[in-house]
Parts: sequence; structure tokens; C-alpha cells
Amino acid sequence: MHNDSYKDTDVQLTQDLLSDYSSARQNWVTQAAEDNEFRNGKQWTDDQVTALRKRSQEPLVVNVVYSAVEQAKAMLTSNNPKFQSTARENSDAKVGRMFSDLMAYIWDHSNGNVELKQAIDDYYVKGMGVMMAYINPDADFGAGEVSLKSIDPLELFIDPSSKDPFCRDAAHIIVGKIVTQTQLISMYPEFEDIIKESSETSYLNVTQESRHGLEDQDVTFKRRMTGHSITDERELELFERFTKVKLPYFKIYDPLSNEQKVLNEIQFEEYKQEP
Repeated sequence: MHNDSYKDTDVQLTQDLLSDYSSARQNWVTQAAEDNEFRNGKQWTDDQVTALRKRSQEPLVVNVVYSAVEQAKAMLTSNNPKFQSTARENSDAKVGRMFSDLMAYIWDHSNGNVELKQAIDDYYVKGMGVMMAYINPDADFGAGEVSLKSIDPLELFIDPSSKDPFCRDAAHIIVGKIVTQTQLISMYPEFEDIIKESSETSYLNVTQESRHGLEDQDVTFKRRMTGHSITDERELELFERFTKVKLPYFKIYDPLSNEQKVLNEIQFEEYKQEP
């Protein structure tokens, strides 16, 4: 989503990175979409369907992959995950227990089991499962909460030079999805005018279906929404770019009170005002 008359440098960087990152993962996206179709019963190619019908045979599918994936998900999520933090010294025992409880609380209010099932499903079928921790400012009546959610790996664009399994060494990570204009305004009401003036873009590739099953067995998944034809809604592409930013910290040691602190810039300015 962008405004044609004025394009911010951050928006331009995101779009340039998106072109670079999406080209690097194009083969994987095609394969992952095919694998998802295969799991959902579309297991014959065009040539195979033609060959079968010439022999007066229907492209019947006996789907053993679907049940195997569901069984794996059920086994891996049969118990709630337990969070345990170990104290390094005696004074840490209470703090450790508090963090264990805090993690369990975050997991529960985020419907962690449901999100984990989706991430495991994506891992088995598409080869990558993604979960993300984020701050939800609207939760708890506006007080904000730390929450967890799974992300469709087809909507995730990672720095191709990243080697870390958790992408901690990635220069940038971009999440791109297609949303309706109304949905976007409800998410960001303060930017309503900008959203209405924005133009539709097509940076996200729509994966085309390439396989077939028996017609009454088909489970069809369209990557593009159909809201435009029903409600005359505009469909906009929303991109969130996560980029590491280095911030200065100040390590303070007071020999009189034998106290040591690590402060950010704002805290350091406040500390300097203290007598």
C-alpha cells in the first residue's frame, strides 16, 4: 500500500527488498503451494488427468497424506507445553517461577495450542512453520499484551543470506498480506485518509493451482480474495518490515551505593537529573 504522489524512503526500501527477497524464494513458493494442493487432494497433474481419461478412468484420489499430517499434529500437541526457567542462584528462584508463569499466561491468552498446530501444519506441508511474538496494543482494554501468532510462510519474506534457523541474523524480515480497505481502516483508524488515497499494488505473487483431483473431492484454496466482486471492496497489500536497529545503552556504576544499572537514553537523562 502506498500513496503515488509521495513515496516515503522506508516504503521504497520495503518494496525494493521485497522484489529481491521474493525472487530468491520463487522456486520454494511454487513447490510449497503444490505441496499444499497435494495434501488437500489435488494429486494429479494435467498430463496425468488427460492420460487417465483417455483410458476411461477417473483421477480418483486416496489421500493418505492428509490423515498423516493430522496425526502428526495431534501427537505433537497432545499436551500443553510447559515453560521452565532455572535459577542460577538462590535469589533467582522466585523470579524464575514468575517468568515460567508469565510464559504460560502468554501462551494461554494467545490460544498458543491453535497457533502451534497451524505452525506444525505449515512445517509438515510447506517445509517451514513460523510463529511470531508481538505486542498487541489493543489487548487488555488498551493496556497492551505480549501475544503469539502463527504466520503463513507464503506471506513471509526473509533475507536470503540468513543462515540462522530462527532468522536472528536476517537484515530484514517482511510480512506481506492482502487485506480489504475496510479491514485496514479498522486496524489503523488514524490513517484512514492515507489508506483511502492509496493505490492498489501487486507485489505479492498469486500462486496458480497446478494439480487436479476428482471434482467432488476437490478442496480449493485461492490465494486472492473475492471480496471485490461481492462488496466492491478494494484489496490492498499490507507490508510489515522488521529491521534490527542498534540503540545506545549506558552502564552506570555507583561505588557509594554499590549499585549498577543499564539505562537507555531517556532513563540516562532522567538519572543525570537526580541529586
